[in-house]
Amino acid sequence: MRFLAEAVLTASVFAGVALTFLTPIVSAHSLGASFEATTTPYRVDVGYDPAEFMAGYASRFDFDLREESGPVTEYDYVWVRITKEKQTLFATGIERQLLGPTTLLYTFDIPGNYTLHVSYRQGTDVMAEASFAFTVVANDSGPMLPRDGLMGFGVGAAFSIAGISTWLRLRRSHVRDVS
Repeated sequence: MRFLAEAVLTASVFAGVALTFLTPIVSAHSLGASFEATTTPYRVDVGYDPAEFMAGYASRFDFDLREESGPVTEYDYVWVRITKEKQTLFATGIERQLLGPTTLLYTFDIPGNYTLHVSYRQGTDVMAEASFAFTVVANDSGPMLPRDGLMGFGVGAAFSIAGISTWLRLRRSHVRDVS
């Protein structure tokens, strides 16, 4: 019985930590909101979350480069530039991640029309480039809570509480056995 309880404790704590901290990291592109462009022989795919860009709140971008037929193509890094009108607000290179999405978090300060420019690179060679225009709206609704992050945090917290309560029961039974 004690072995089963320890296994439940370990699994609960692991699942709690994983769901609490990893769900917000891996879920943006699975929501389906994305910019896509074909630049033969590749398809540029930039997932984003939330679906509506709102001033004052972080937006997450996930960068993928695929062959036109579908499989993900390897690249070394993606060069990202965000402009408003003709002014560059942000520019950086992001190394392709081996595990999980290659991600950028960015907070747009003011509403307006923006352009996201991406350039996928293999060494010094440009593999594919694309630009995507989008609009950032004013925030009139108050704080916005990230749906997936909250769900992952809630489920993770529940698993953690289950693990802690199992640990407390084990501890109490151990104290009684010793007495």
